[in-house]
Amino acid sequence: MICTSSGEYVVAVTGEDKAIRVFELRRDGSLMQISERLMPKRPCAIALTPDDKTILCGDKFGDVYSLPLLGEPFVEGPASSELKIDNSNGKAEEHALVFPAASSRTVHTKKNQEALRNQQRQIRQKKEKKILNFEHQLLLGHVSLLTDLAYVSICERTSPFGHRRDYIITSDRDEHIRVSRGMPQAHIVEGYCQGHTEFISKICIPQTHHQLLVSGGGDNYLLVWDWLRGNLHHRIDIGEQINYLEAEYRKSMARATDGSVSEQPAVDGREQTLAVSGIWSSPDGRIIVTCEGVPALIMFSIDENMVVGACDYIPTKSNVIDLTILSDLGIAIYSMDTDHEPFSTTQPSSEESRSSRKLFGSLNLSNPTGGSMGAEGPYIQDLVGKLNARMQTDGQRGSRLYCYNLENLRKRGYEEEP
Repeated sequence: MICTSSGEYVVAVTGEDKAIRVFELRRDGSLMQISERLMPKRPCAIALTPDDKTILCGDKFGDVYSLPLLGEPFVEGPASSELKIDNSNGKAEEHALVFPAASSRTVHTKKNQEALRNQQRQIRQKKEKKILNFEHQLLLGHVSLLTDLAYVSICERTSPFGHRRDYIITSDRDEHIRVSRGMPQAHIVEGYCQGHTEFISKICIPQTHHQLLVSGGGDNYLLVWDWLRGNLHHRIDIGEQINYLEAEYRKSMARATDGSVSEQPAVDGREQTLAVSGIWSSPDGRIIVTCEGVPALIMFSIDENMVVGACDYIPTKSNVIDLTILSDLGIAIYSMDTDHEPFSTTQPSSEESRSSRKLFGSLNLSNPTGGSMGAEGPYIQDLVGKLNARMQTDGQRGSRLYCYNLENLRKRGYEEEP
């Protein structure tokens, strides 16, 4: 989900029906849907151009499309199997589908029956395939699963070419960060940023330094890039500190249960692997990072000289799922998973533990290490309180599939035979 800079429109992606929906945000806070467009593959990342007129959509197949923000509502089009393109004149002509003459009554062997089922399945898929009958343009493609994208404009002062230029930055499962030119030259690749050894799940352009890029994924570290030149600017190791936070949490739980401290193994073997689930930038140069199954916010700053500061680790009550920054108030509001135990993506929490934890929390960016909600003032306390009260009316537990799916991107190696 993403919002225009004016706050007038909200763009949302739903993976179940592969739809991109645009909503108008009314004055009373309600949303009115103004368009719905179904993509050929499941969208996984969206971005807006700086003028808020174009949506960039990346899908699981590795392609990036551009669509106008205020496109026409989706209208059912004819099935692609009913149309045939005549290359001589470019016109669409109807043609009949060719069905196999054989049937289950005439085919008896197991191999031939399987072949018949495959033919029938392919015909059904052709009949169900729809033509994209709304304005769109294919910009670029990856040969691997695309995970995130960003659109950035470099002004004349910082551009090495002496004039303004737009770029599309994309990341994929195969540890690649690709820098392509903006529209309409998105097919031109300017360079790559290579330094990750595992999948890349998130990339972020700091609001105060558009020439830098922060990336994270399946590695135990974050990388800060000078992406215009493809050079690594800084590396931030986060695995050791998160393991320390987990060890301290387990010690405190052991003291609470039997009064003794015992060394317990980490759940799910998570001390070896991390998966960055989100990277956000604030207007004052702060970068906030979250990881799957980690009840903490990782925060560092980048000063005016592009020097990366030390990391602060702010513990939370539960695993952090998502976050948004309210720039005008200097506040970050984050959602948490109360269905699983902290530092776990599989172990369900007890009913007692779940009822005592909140679904939302807030962080004062002007005093990030100075505590929790009490420092933000009555307005934020009331806002977070209303969010928690509204969400706790639904007693159904969430699904691990929707909360934690980044580990599926990790490649599984095979053990060598002795």
